[in-house]
Amino acid sequence: IPHHEQAVEMAAFALAPEAGARPEIVAVATEIQAAQDPEITQMTAWLQQWGQPIDMPGMEGMEGMGSDEMEGMEGMDDMGGMDGMMSAEDMMNLQSLTGAEFDTAWATMMIAHHEGAIAQAQAVKAAGSNPEVLALADQIIAAQQADHQLVGVVEAARAHKSTVGRHRKAGGDQVLPGVLDVARH
Repeated sequence: IPHHEQAVEMAAFALAPEAGARPEIVAVATEIQAAQDPEITQMTAWLQQWGQPIDMPGMEGMEGMGSDEMEGMEGMDDMGGMDGMMSAEDMMNLQSLTGAEFDTAWATMMIAHHEGAIAQAQAVKAAGSNPEVLALADQIIAAQQADHQLVGVVEAARAHKSTVGRHRKAGGDQVLPGVLDVARH
């Protein structure tokens, strides 16, 4: 659940007007929020149903806290040890960026975050036995891979646009082969 909550927080950063995120990043962030909020609700309901604690040990009462509020709090630096989790410092740095710097950092961090989610879901599949949990793990893997590819395409398109702009300024008029095809799919 904390992994999903961090992805939703990162998505909120991208949706904040002060980030100045490109429309493509905003679209991916919107999709991430829409997919992961219901998954958080489902996982929370399961934990309640099974009589398990909802919060990670030492994390009680921290729901809804932003990274700036968590800086220096015991246990928060350990969050980076969970596959794909960003440290409180990473999150604060991301939140301080704007424009193209934000887009690049957000895409890089979200790709790492998604890779961690995929690894965690694969571990659940390897060790789990509950059919509902295994189905959610499959759903998470599929969604994270799709989002991962979409973030990669957004970054490829950004890099391509930047490269083509520099190439054209230098007197060239050819589009780099293959990059546009990737960006279109």
